[in-house]
Amino acid sequence: MSNLNDFIINDGVLEKYTGTSNSVVIPDSVCIIGDGAFNGCREITCVTIPNSVTRIGSRAFANCKKLADITIPESVSFIGDWAFISCESLVSISIPGNVAEIKNSTFSYCTSLKDVTLPQNMSSIGDWAFQHCTNLEHINLPDGLTALSAKIFEGCENLTEIAIPSSVASIGIKAFSNCAKLTNLTIPNSVKAIESEAFENCKSLTCTIPESVLLIGSGAFRGCANLADSEGFVIIRDVLYSYHGTQSSVTIPDSAKRIESRAFEGCKNITEVVISESVENVGSFAFALCTSLERITFLANTTTLADAVFYNCEKLTDVTLPQGLTSIALRMFIGCKSLEQITLPEKVLSVESQAFFECSSLKSVILPLGLTLIGKRAFYGCKALNNIDIPESVTTIADDAFDGCDNLNR
Repeated sequence: MSNLNDFIINDGVLEKYTGTSNSVVIPDSVCIIGDGAFNGCREITCVTIPNSVTRIGSRAFANCKKLADITIPESVSFIGDWAFISCESLVSISIPGNVAEIKNSTFSYCTSLKDVTLPQNMSSIGDWAFQHCTNLEHINLPDGLTALSAKIFEGCENLTEIAIPSSVASIGIKAFSNCAKLTNLTIPNSVKAIESEAFENCKSLTCTIPESVLLIGSGAFRGCANLADSEGFVIIRDVLYSYHGTQSSVTIPDSAKRIESRAFEGCKNITEVVISESVENVGSFAFALCTSLERITFLANTTTLADAVFYNCEKLTDVTLPQGLTSIALRMFIGCKSLEQITLPEKVLSVESQAFFECSSLKSVILPLGLTLIGKRAFYGCKALNNIDIPESVTTIADDAFDGCDNLNR
């Protein structure tokens, strides 16, 4: 048991615990538990906080790895950022009714935390508040919340259910990312925005998007396998978020107008993709690491292919690009080491940096007459490239655009 000599206290502020006991009773003279007062006290298992305490500072109990038993009295009205971060043995916690908000990362990485009680008058829960609380199964959110903050429940892999209050207007970036067991979810009509990657990799999720939602961010439903249709596509409001099918030859459905970033990333079984006429743009890394992909054909007059769309598609040999394309984006074909030849569409004005980086089998590139720019390391390491005619329209060629092209004649 701790004694008075184990504490550094000044004017009611407990600045530091210096003892070695695993059971701590904080003296009644303490009004504030200061920033970092118990930070890193890895052997503490139990803390008793007196009713005299009104504030718990930032990182007050951070990294108390064995802390399993602590009761926060009703006298406490403020709990600081990261107050209990990485308290890996903490199983349950009850927040007093006078605490109006939970700050950023207050309970992040409390990997044993299962039971959380929040006061109904709480108005705000900060970013990362329960991030990677891997044993958290359910939590009752206060009715007055207006937003679910960024990464609030990211990585809560055992979270199975949660009721979103009807006061919530936005669901933040990665709010539920990698909550693999989250199932039936009701999104209330109050929600107007679902931010980027909000439900990324929620593999068990089923939900309906209400008409009130005006914004759905990039990758919001990527990896939500349970939302896929019979062919394996997750398509929500004309956006294809991810693919979970088993076919080697894939045709993008006409219902998709956009292919989201990383939608097909790592789909190693796909050998051929046909982009339907409905598709207007394709997000970054959309087909990255599709290591069996050999052929891709655009039937659509797609105008935008974002960065690194075909990143490390190492077996890609046959590409028919859309005629509406105006730029070969940054790193578009980087690492496509089986690609031997390509013809760029007539409207292409620029070949951006590293567009064909390390396409080591590329022998022939036909550039359009209106091309104006060839960016940095655009063709770096294209060792087999032996023929390229640069149009007179080109005004800028980066000094290292063709570095490593040992066989090039131009």
